[in-house]
Amino acid sequence: MIKQLLCATALTLTLGSGGQSAAATGPHYIALGDSRAAAPTWTSPLTGDGCGRTTDAYPGKAAALLGVTFRSVACTGATTEDVMDGQTTGSGRKIAPQIAALTADTKLVTLSIGGNDIKWWSLVAPCFSPVGDANCRTNPAVEHAIDSALRGLPAKVDRVLAAVVRRASHARIVVVGHGGIFGPSGCFPEATISDGDAAFVARFFDRFNTVLRDAAGRAAGMFIDVSGAAVGHDVCSRTPWFAGNWPDSVIQVRHPTPLGSKGIARLIVDRLGATPV
Repeated sequence: MIKQLLCATALTLTLGSGGQSAAATGPHYIALGDSRAAAPTWTSPLTGDGCGRTTDAYPGKAAALLGVTFRSVACTGATTEDVMDGQTTGSGRKIAPQIAALTADTKLVTLSIGGNDIKWWSLVAPCFSPVGDANCRTNPAVEHAIDSALRGLPAKVDRVLAAVVRRASHARIVVVGHGGIFGPSGCFPEATISDGDAAFVARFFDRFNTVLRDAAGRAAGMFIDVSGAAVGHDVCSRTPWFAGNWPDSVIQVRHPTPLGSKGIARLIVDRLGATPV
């Protein structure tokens, strides 16, 4: 009997020592972030934990393409602070820190973050006007607000990515860029903007994405250029990756369409290459 127990103990230690027979204790892929990763409809935040995640969101589509287990803890309205310290959703539900979902078993982490920290829509909203040219591109107050918001963002994104590295030290890290919503010209009612202001908004997203790209580099991660890939798929196109400013579908305004989430998922998978996880 003693010999049998010793043999069983030795087998257990062998299986748990890191060999392929050792059972994983968590999903291979964890998705963190805000509503770009949750892809909420108007009603989805009213159910469950209030985060508004839908099956159309890019994490599930990317996991399916990769053939890996996954868990999304992305939450509508999330800021970098919420990812680190927890969040209270619009329904009043208290959400645990997203970062706590990462474990030593995590092999892939995607992160969509930063938009709510800088309140990006409030920064560019003055550029959209139902009549005439808003001329936000020459408005010093708009420029100042953008400069101020972006100035404080790098440290916040760095804080999240440093925690990702600590908690999931063997994971591949993918930071998903922003933008891709608006194109070089406007249209009514999805995006009532002049060509001049549209170019100004595009430059804003270039600056925003530079912050995210640089942060990804400092964490030895990858950056996904959604804005560049979405050219031709803006809200004024026939194949938009995002809903426009006018609520004409179940998708929340300025959030990914199913086509957009699928496109983002494909960008992630292609960027990861032949050995994704």
